[in-house]
Amino acid sequence: MKAREILETICDWMDRNSWNYEGEMAEDGSGGILESGVGIESKLQRCDVRILAEDGYYRVMVYVPLAAREDDKARIMKFITLVNYDMKYGDFEMNWDKGQILFKHSICLEGDAAVLTDEMIADSIFRSVAMLETHGDALAALLMGFSTPEEEYDILNGKPRSEKFVVTLKDGGKTGGAVEGSIEAAVKETPKRTRRKKAAGDTPGTRAKDAAKDKAKPASKSPAKGRVKGTGRDTAKDAEEGGRKGRGRATEKAEKTPRRRSRKTEDSAGS
Repeated sequence: MKAREILETICDWMDRNSWNYEGEMAEDGSGGILESGVGIESKLQRCDVRILAEDGYYRVMVYVPLAAREDDKARIMKFITLVNYDMKYGDFEMNWDKGQILFKHSICLEGDAAVLTDEMIADSIFRSVAMLETHGDALAALLMGFSTPEEEYDILNGKPRSEKFVVTLKDGGKTGGAVEGSIEAAVKETPKRTRRKKAAGDTPGTRAKDAAKDKAKPASKSPAKGRVKGTGRDTAKDAEEGGRKGRGRATEKAEKTPRRRSRKTEDSAGS
């Protein structure tokens, strides 16, 4: 089956099933490619689907939207090696230089008698996308550094997922790693904090300073300063003003009172 015929057959199926795609065919008709995007039930959320057609076969490639960083590549390759050993349909691959991860499957259509049916097209695309849904959470955990290839492989084989990566950085990132144990244990060991109402202009820095000042300040024996209940008057202010008024009246009285001369002084003046 020729590449042009393969690509036209797949395009016809996509049109009848309302797929959005872009395609390109080589000028000599020896090959072509179709591209589309698909949402998946996984932490990856979506994947890119590319269909490459050449004379005698076509290949479905489903790409992970995240590329592996340099320190992720060894974990991804080990995980891919583990899962590919049991794979019955296609395989996972990674471009070591670019860190690009994909699942690939090929359909052979050699000979003029080969026929490409709707069932073959649907099965080749949906089965490839399903493989990324099945392994998407594991790939996401490995790309984020939350897990190991061995743990993710065990999970795919029925072992429950460890909860330790769920409470990662529970300690505020001080250790830079995951908190060991279950979520319940982590929550139980975390001390509860009491919150107080935030006053105007209150900041985390001033709260500690104010607490230290209050602790060092001796207890005052004078009556509490403040406003007199029901009058709106400031007692401290009134006391200060009263003191000034008292001193003023005493000065004024002293100025009005005539100075009295002693008898001894008058006798000496008369002689």
